[in-house]
Parts: sequence; C-alpha cells; structure tokens
Amino acid sequence: MKRILGTIALVMLCGMVCVAQEEIGIFDGQASVGDDALAGEASYDSGTGVYEIWGSGNDIWGPPDGFYWVYVEITGDFTTTATVEWETDPFEGDTWKKAGIIARDTSDPFDEGCQYACAAIIKENLNNFFTRTSVEESEDDIYYDGEEDLTIYTFELQLKREGTTFYMSRGLVDGGFAEISSFSFPEFSDTILVGLCVTSHDTSTLEIAHFSNVSIDQTTAVGDFCLY
Repeated sequence: MKRILGTIALVMLCGMVCVAQEEIGIFDGQASVGDDALAGEASYDSGTGVYEIWGSGNDIWGPPDGFYWVYVEITGDFTTTATVEWETDPFEGDTWKKAGIIARDTSDPFDEGCQYACAAIIKENLNNFFTRTSVEESEDDIYYDGEEDLTIYTFELQLKREGTTFYMSRGLVDGGFAEISSFSFPEFSDTILVGLCVTSHDTSTLEIAHFSNVSIDQTTAVGDFCLY
C-alpha cells in the first residue's frame, strides 16, 4: 500500500514525544514516541477499515521507548482485537521488531512510573507478550517461544484486561482464540491509553504493518453503575 502523507493540523512537542491530536478511525490520537527517528505515521481507510502504521524507533522495551502508535483512552475492563500483518517482509528486519496492541499509562517514554502491557507479533510472525510494571522493575518477556508452531494460528491478536490482569490471545485456524499468556500488575491505573503500535527496533529502518478488523469492547461491572 502506498504511503499516505498528510498534514497534521495540531502537533504538541514535549521532549521527544510528538503527538497529533486528530482522530483516526476509532482512535482519537496518534504519537511518535521517543526516538522514532524516521517520523512514523498512520493512516486509516474508512472503506476497508484498515489502519496502516509506519514506525521506526529503538524499541518498546527499555526506556526511553521508541515507536509509533494510535490510541484512545479507556477506563476499566476491555478486550481489543485486531488482525495484524506485516506489509514489510516478516522474515527480514530486526528480530525484535514489533507490531501489535498496547495498553500504556502514558504516551511519555520518560515517565518514571510508565507501565504497559503489549501483545505483538515480531519477526517471522512469532508471538510476544511483554510488560513493564515500572522503570524500576524493568521489562519482562511474559511469553516468547522461537520454536512455536504458528500453523495453528491466524493473524488475529487480542489484548484483554480484567481488573489488574492482562491477557494475550491469538486466533486459531479452527476458530476461537487461544490464550498465549497473562500477567497481573500489582498496580495499574484504571484509566489508560490503548492502541496499535509499530517499532522497527532499528532507528534507521521503517517497518509497516496493517491492522484490520479492529475493535475495542468494554465491559463495566454492575457495581460501577449509579442510579439517580
């Protein structure tokens, strides 16, 4: 797909975080975070429902992070689903290039309290679920298996939150989803940013991914309702 260049009307520059305050599909913001040196971007085709995201950046891992994403603020439990496919060759590039769904408490890569959970595909379409509870606790690969059998999976990814627990699942060829892994945060804000992300793990390279069939389903507990 041809790269679509657009003029961003409103840009807020804060440190190394460039945020475009424009709606894109179901998301209300997009940002080039950290050292996304080649200036990633995102587009949305309302006819096909496909998001195309370009990203460079050093990684989503040790701070400061470097990636491009689109996001929306979510409060409470949710399930985000997307079909994630590389446009660039999945067998080329850095081993730890990533395209997936991320839940993050801030768009600022230098925030010392930054937390996230990310469900992604990496090089060769392998699954990767990784988290950071805080900068002090550093990052952790909750799931990575370089020998996993990918023939049973589709390209559908799912990131779900239930309370303080986050789950990564991937679609099965035979139908439904298989849970890859889960992780419980001791503390995570109730209101966070949820979105789609791409990092090349190489500041000299842009990676491109397509995200289709994107949805965010929210569940609110009965106790959260108030009658007046």
